[in-house]
Amino acid sequence: YHRHDGGYIDRVPFYAERGTPEEDSNSRDVLVGNASLSFEPTEDITITPAVFYQKVDRDDTVQFWTWKAGSTREPLPYFTSAEGVASWGRDKTVLYSLNAEYDPGGVSLISNTSYMDREVESRDDGTAFILDALGPAVLRPDGQGGLRSTVFSDQFPDGGERSTINVWMTQRSFAQELRLQSN
Repeated sequence: YHRHDGGYIDRVPFYAERGTPEEDSNSRDVLVGNASLSFEPTEDITITPAVFYQKVDRDDTVQFWTWKAGSTREPLPYFTSAEGVASWGRDKTVLYSLNAEYDPGGVSLISNTSYMDREVESRDDGTAFILDALGPAVLRPDGQGGLRSTVFSDQFPDGGERSTINVWMTQRSFAQELRLQSN
């Protein structure tokens, strides 16, 4: 089957000069297929090869921002992301399997073999993550005789600076099960 999910989250960068706004930025396309064929070369033997395929293409993120109760920040409209960098991701998985059963009567010998091949590539805005992980660099005067934590513009004064998290992953797995069971 194929499914297209239309976007419903608007990207409005927290710092206007540090990103590109976009309405309904988080669309997603999913393509899934599953096929198998079972045959019996003899009365006692059944062999079933199968393949499962899934491909997911996503534009932007399904996460949206809200502020904690009591925040002095102006609230964002519902379903708004303040990320500055447009995110995207591609995830393709293929699972091959082979099931073989030998059933002469009192016991069955069953073999399940599978191999998975998966490739993922994505880019996400990592600016908030990096700042959360590293914490504020220093305390600065707040202009009223007190101190405040540094904010993004203190740490990255050049305006266009953003941090992205880029992922390229390949996953390959092989599994084998051999089972003898009573009938």
